[in-house]
Formats: sequence, C-alpha cells, structure tokens
Amino acid sequence: MEWNEEIIRDYLNGRLIGIEKTDFESEMDKNVQLKQAVDWHKSLIAALKEEKEKSFFREIVQEAWQESPESEGEIPSGSITTPLWKRTWSMVAAVLVIAMGFVVLYMASDNSEKLYNQYHTPYTATNIIDADPRISDEGSENLVGRINSMIQAYREHQYNRAIALGDSILEKTQPKVVYFYRGLSYLETNRLKEANDDLEEATVSKVYGAEALWYQSLSYLKKGDKATAKQKLSLLLARYPDYSDKDKIHQLISFL
Repeated sequence: MEWNEEIIRDYLNGRLIGIEKTDFESEMDKNVQLKQAVDWHKSLIAALKEEKEKSFFREIVQEAWQESPESEGEIPSGSITTPLWKRTWSMVAAVLVIAMGFVVLYMASDNSEKLYNQYHTPYTATNIIDADPRISDEGSENLVGRINSMIQAYREHQYNRAIALGDSILEKTQPKVVYFYRGLSYLETNRLKEANDDLEEATVSKVYGAEALWYQSLSYLKKGDKATAKQKLSLLLARYPDYSDKDKIHQLISFL
C-alpha cells in the first residue's frame, strides 16, 4: 500500500474506514518508517493543541494590557469614580472566566469516538495452536478446530459468524480464548455491553489478559465512558509493567 502525509492525516482524523483503514493498519504493522511517521504526526497534533490553548490566553491578556494606562493618574471631571485600570482588569477577569468556560466545555466535549478511531486497530489474530498449545488440554482436537474456525472468521471480518461459533463452543466449555475473540467480535459490531462482559472474562487469561484489558478500555471509550476506560488502562499498566506498547497507553490516558 502506498502512503503519504495526506493519507496519514486522513487516518488520524478518522476518515479512513473499512478496508482502507484495515489495509493502512496492516501496512503500519509491517512498515517501521510508516509507524514512526504516524507517531510523529500524533505528537505534532498534541503539541499544536497545547500551543493553541496557550496562545488563546496570551492574546486575551496582551490585548487587555495594551489598553491599560501605565498609571492611574487623576480621574477626569465627570468620569465614573472607578479607576480605568480597575475597570479594564475587571473586564479582563470577566473575559477570562468566559474563556475558561469555553475551554472546559472544549476539553469536556465528547471526543470519545475520535479517540477510539485513532487508537483502535483490529487484533492481529493468530492460529490458536500457535498462540497457546495448552488449549488442547481443554478438549478434543475437534474443539481446537472449532476455535480456529472462530478465529479465522474474526480474521476475515465475519464477526457475526465468529460470535455464533463462540456461542456454540461456550455451550459445553469455557476457554478464555473464546471469550476474548467473541468479545472482540462484539466490539466490532458495536455490541459494547456484551464486548465488555466477554473481555472481562478474558482479562484473567495469561495469554490474552493484557490485550483483553486494552480492548476493554477501547470498548468503554467507544461507549463514552472515559473514566472507566482510563481505569482499565491504568490497571493494564499495573498488571503488565512490561507491556510492549506502554507509550501508546500513556498517550491515550493523557487525552482522557
């Protein structure tokens, strides 16, 4: 897949959807240079956002300061009795209060969907035998084959089929890997309560626990529950201090 800065911006702004988004993320997994470019753009966006907020307040104070006299002096005859500088800075205070209100509203605005689109990438599914050979202890070879069929359905974006296969498997046995992939499939089909329930079951898995917490946090984020999403991310860092992508987690927490 060919890429350029325009495509990177479209990806970060949530304008890449469907197969375009999947292809881009697949290329990013393989292309270190592309991953570095995306990370650089993310950092730039965060820096520009911070600088824009600082400049906003600087301009307000600077304009008010330029309108203020250097000294109070005598009050002209017939003027109101409040000194000009007091009236000016009272106005500045009022403007700052209003401005702070706008900033609070801006920071509190629901950008959950944008953050979800920015940080969500489908899990890179692997054959269950390659991922966790111990699954054979939980059933017959037929069970392993059915789980692999479920994973294959997820890999091919056949999420409803993956869910149906998971339902069938869980009627007789409860491997955590099935909860994990069914939870991911629920997430992709926007069934967020079911996704959270299944991913919660998978958080105790030694193989999938860390990723289950990551996708559970994204599920809460997509729901608009930033507080719980942040709590799950903090739990992920606490349980898995050697998690491979800690910078990504810290960066998302800073936006919540």
